[in-house]
Amino acid sequence: MSLLKNVALQFRVKKGSKFDLNKEQAMELLGDDDVKVLDVRTEEEIAKVAPLVEDAIILDYHRPDFGDKLKELPLDDTYLVV
Repeated sequence: MSLLKNVALQFRVKKGSKFDLNKEQAMELLGDDDVKVLDVRTEEEIAKVAPLVEDAIILDYHRPDFGDKLKELPLDDTYLVV
């Protein structure tokens, strides 16, 4: 199991939450004001393609402090990881 999926399981609040969404499902979630976008791309990747959402939370998946930063996020929030 990938580290990111493992971390997502640790953050899962609602039973039956989905971790793999198609484009239509993701776009539907983006319309919900209660959903926060968590962008886990590297700085180099973001430089090539800007964040899709202005107020996305940027956490580079490859940084050594990724896990620590992830643990700082509120557990009650819903995140769409890109």
